[in-house]
Amino acid sequence: MAVAEVGQRLAVSFVLQRRISDGPFLLVDIPDLSAWNAADAGVDRYVFRKRIDNLSSGGNYRVLVRYRWSARSGRVLATRTRPTAQCRVPRAQHPDLLLAAPEMAPIVGQGAMRYAVEVRNEGRGRAAAFDLVVTIAGRSKPPLRIAGLAPGKRALAALLAEPCAPGSTVTFTVDPANRLDEVDEANNSVSALCRSTVATLTLDEG
Repeated sequence: MAVAEVGQRLAVSFVLQRRISDGPFLLVDIPDLSAWNAADAGVDRYVFRKRIDNLSSGGNYRVLVRYRWSARSGRVLATRTRPTAQCRVPRAQHPDLLLAAPEMAPIVGQGAMRYAVEVRNEGRGRAAAFDLVVTIAGRSKPPLRIAGLAPGKRALAALLAEPCAPGSTVTFTVDPANRLDEVDEANNSVSALCRSTVATLTLDEG
């Protein structure tokens, strides 16, 4: 790229973005990528190569290339941003665990509640055995162990525990230690408000 005046300096930096399906492009945080790389003053052509590895599978990627021209004093004279063409990274053969809407129901006469949620594997790879943790009002219960899921399969996980307080939050988290290499690690948790109390049964003896 040509430099307008002798003594000007061109610098470039890059911003990586990813889009899933028809959603918006979102920032992929790679700190080293966004650093400015400056050419020598007066250079009229600047070639800079940057390799990006270990991209998550699935979705479209693009790079915003940012240009900045500065005077000898460091004062910014002009800036410009141009997006590259999109590059699709095919979905790999990894599992992708998702949670359905949880269910909570009182157990009559036991002073307990049943907490249940369906887990499904929407990825293309098999999920090895994994844990599911239920957190009631900020306190996590011992994990439930699920013995793996093939692609497209589902499993129901259920726990009997003390009743939650109405209005409190109950959270279900699958693979909490992130031991599985999934397509998307951001969809492993679902929360719901407790709306039920344990029913009681009173008998009149006459």
